[in-house]
Amino acid sequence: MATQATSIRSVTAKRQTIGRAGLGVQIALVTWRNLITIFRTPAALIPPLAISIFFLIIYESTLGGAAGFIPGLAGNSYLAFILPLSIVSSSLSGAGIAAQNLVRDIETGYFDKLLLTPVSRAALLLGPIIALSFTHNLDGGSQRGRSRVR
Repeated sequence: MATQATSIRSVTAKRQTIGRAGLGVQIALVTWRNLITIFRTPAALIPPLAISIFFLIIYESTLGGAAGFIPGLAGNSYLAFILPLSIVSSSLSGAGIAAQNLVRDIETGYFDKLLLTPVSRAALLLGPIIALSFTHNLDGGSQRGRSRVR
């Protein structure tokens, strides 16, 4: 009886290790899934980008001349001073996208299905964060490109 129990344990242990991918692969797959859902709804992705660029242009046009009065910024571009604020603003707006995706997954029951899979909990948490940072890198790159045009 004891040998049968040990053989059952060894078989189940082998099944768990054979069918389970590494943490890096799991994170990549969850990230890919989140990127697909983000890019399938461009209407949710465009407003944070548009609002950030809009305020970047407004701040540059209205406060650009006042840059000479800021200590340590005289002679430098005001756009270089305000660009980090625009990127942070976009990041905070984009965090809402990730939260909306998570809420949608919970409401539809998909998140419960993900919890039943052998995917690690770290991958379920890191995947959306990495996907969001990837979209913000695209967003920040477009804003930095806008700053070079001027």
